[in-house]
This record gives sequence, C-alpha cells and structure tokens, in this order.
Amino acid sequence: MKFLNITSIYIVGALTTIVAMILASPPEWDLFWYGHEIAIGHKAPSLIVPLLFGTGVLVWATGYALVLRNTFLGLLSEKEIKHFFIVTLLLIIVLAMIPPVLSRDIFLYYQHGWIASVKGINPYLTTAANFTDTPGIELTGVFHSNISTPYSPLWTHIATLVASLTEGSIWAATLLFRLLAIGSFLACAFIARAILRKVTPSASNLGFLFVAANPLLLVESASSGHNDIVAIAAVMFGFMLILKKPKQLLLGFMAIGLGVLLKASALPALAVAGLWVCRDIWRGRYRWIEIPKILFAVIILCAVIIAPFWTNFSELPHLFGINMLSGGPYTMWLAPALLLKKSVFHIVQDLGWQASQETVYFYVSIVLATITLLCTLYLSLRNTDKQTRLYGIAPVYVIGTILQAYWRQWYVLWPVVFMALAPRGLWLKLIWSYSIITLLSYLLTRSSNVYCCYL
Repeated sequence: MKFLNITSIYIVGALTTIVAMILASPPEWDLFWYGHEIAIGHKAPSLIVPLLFGTGVLVWATGYALVLRNTFLGLLSEKEIKHFFIVTLLLIIVLAMIPPVLSRDIFLYYQHGWIASVKGINPYLTTAANFTDTPGIELTGVFHSNISTPYSPLWTHIATLVASLTEGSIWAATLLFRLLAIGSFLACAFIARAILRKVTPSASNLGFLFVAANPLLLVESASSGHNDIVAIAAVMFGFMLILKKPKQLLLGFMAIGLGVLLKASALPALAVAGLWVCRDIWRGRYRWIEIPKILFAVIILCAVIIAPFWTNFSELPHLFGINMLSGGPYTMWLAPALLLKKSVFHIVQDLGWQASQETVYFYVSIVLATITLLCTLYLSLRNTDKQTRLYGIAPVYVIGTILQAYWRQWYVLWPVVFMALAPRGLWLKLIWSYSIITLLSYLLTRSSNVYCCYL
C-alpha cells in the first residue's frame, strides 16, 4: 500500500478518536477548559462516543500496523519516515489542546503539588479533600480527592515545583505536565533509535516509529500527561548510557534510580540492569568494586530525594506507591492478579479454612512476586549479547503487569517503549496487540469519559 494511503488511514483513525474524546468532555469541563466564550456545552448521546472512540482506535491501529509493516519491509524512505513523524507531531499538538477525558490523574498531580507548595504540608500524610480551597475538586471528584498521593518522591517534588510556578492555575499546570510528558515521549523515541543504531542499525527506524506512532503512547503522553512516560524516559537514558558507554555505568544506574524515584514501576528495569552488570562482572568485563559504588550512589540519591517526605520506615511502601500494587480503591475488575486472589480466597472459604481476605491476598501476592522474579531472572540471564538482552526487557514488564500489578492503561506504556529496543519476533506482535487492546479498554473503564455502559 502506498505511503499516502497509509498516512490517510492513520490520520482518519486518530482524528476520529480525538473527536470522540472532545464529545466525551462534560459541559462543565468545557467551560473550565475552553472558557465561557467558546465552550461547546454539548451532551453527546451515550452510545455515540464509545462507537466513535472504538472505531477510531481500530482504524488508527490499522494505519499504525501498516506503517510498521512497510518500515520492517524497507518500503519507506527516510524522507517518508520524517513526513510521518511530522504527522505524529501535529497530532500531539491537537491532543494537547483538548481536555484529558480518559484520566483525571493530571489534575491529581497538581493537587498533590499544591498541598506541598501552598499549604506546606506533606502530601503523603493528608489529602486534597481536607482543604476547602483545593483547586480542581470539581474535576477530580470526592473519591480521588480523598486519596493521599501514591506517587514516588521525585515526582512529588516536580508536582510541587509546577504548582508553585503556576500560582493556582490548574490549567497552566496541566499544560506544563503535558509538555513534560510530551518531551519525555519524544526522548524515548529518539533514545530507542540511538540505541538501535549501535546495536541493530537495520531496526532503528522500526524501533523509532514503534514508539513515535503508537496510539496509546500518544494519548497517554499528549492528552493524559501520565508521569509513567517521564520515568520511562529516565530509565531509557540509563539503558543508553550502560549499553553505549560502559565507562558511564554509574551514571546509567543513577538515571534508572531517578526513574524509580519518579515511579516505582521502574524497579524491574533496575533489577534487569543489575543482573546484566553481575553477569558482566562474572565474565570479567567489570570489576566487583562496581557493585558497592553503584549501591552507594543510588542509596545516597534516594536518601536526598526522599528526605523531605520521609517520616519513618513503615512509610517507605507508601512513598513509592507499593502498597497500591494489588488492591485498594485503584483496582480494576479486569486485573488478572485480583481475579486470582478472589478465586483463591473463595477456594479457601469452601475448604473451611480460617483465613482473612487480607491474609490470603498477601500470600498470593508473595507467590506472584516470586513467579515474576523467576521470570525476570530467566529472561535476563539467558541472554548473552546486547540484542538478546534488550529483547528480554519488555516481556518482563508484560509478565509483571499481568501477575503483580492492579493494572491500569498507563502501565502498558512500559513494555511498549522497551519493545522498541528489540523490535522483532512474537513479542513485538503481542505487545502491539496489547497496546491497542489497552487503549480500547477505556470503553470498559468507569472513570473514563468514553465508558460504554452498554458493554
């Protein structure tokens, strides 16, 4: 298929999805977002929005698949790839101009930063609902505002800075968060290409477009502004330093450490990188002294970032949101980990054993964590060269997401970006499908404005 036809399919799908998102915005959001002069003030029929959204995503995914196929086959010239990237940049601008209707997290970022900067109170110890003058309560709702920040300390520092810079304007804060997410998204695409040009030059364009043109990444970065993409960019930078410049091993691990301090989801990446280094030390590429040097630097970095919010050791899981991984108010009913825990609890009850739900959930979590760790060890240690090492990162995150996490759409950003480092094989097809199904899952997510009550 010709490049123009593929691009047209991609654009039509993207614009259809964007129109659905605009129609999904409640009238009160329009007044806040666009202003009283140009507020749309609509109320679209309940079935129109999900139909448009679902159709748009499928068409968008088709265009995405075709451009990846033609890139893999070498049918696209460098000039055409640049033109396609310009198309994605234009879509980013459009997505950044509409309300974030799929997720309210970007407003929560601001509220947590506002608590720290304006009220001068630790946002890990209080909630936005405890204040009568919290900006954006009407946007986040009572439920979300009654939850203390689940985000890692470095992100809380960033949110605090954004809140202090914007001086009470949640709209300006939203723009800054989106710009940070967009910059991180673009950094991921270019870092993937830089790594591949050294490791697998023939796959550099495919890896670049796998990130730069991915519909889920575009929506979660430019529209929702999720902080996961910022943490992923830090981890990708760390990987680049470790793989391209062995002498900068320490800096690479510090970059990955910053990723952990932005989002605890970076912990598996830190573990994988650690396994790489241990294997290289065993083979004589590095000296054993590198391990204490890395540990000391990462611990000091963590201590400096955590210090303003740390009260006692029992609060450490809260500081990294680890206590929210597999339960609580964040859990989706589709989460495989939750379904397994409920099933095991019912079996225990049927057998007549005396055990609380919390106890059963805890032991199931231990088993799932052990399986995840064993899979990480297998996928990391069986790989011998840089190409096969990179191929193992994305599967680790897919397995971890399924077995351990409570599962949300933005968690899938991790395997998608890491798959771009080794864009080949069955895992590439699986993760491509995973990302599209994930974007469609907003139709089943009650907190999104495209939720279809008929499904």
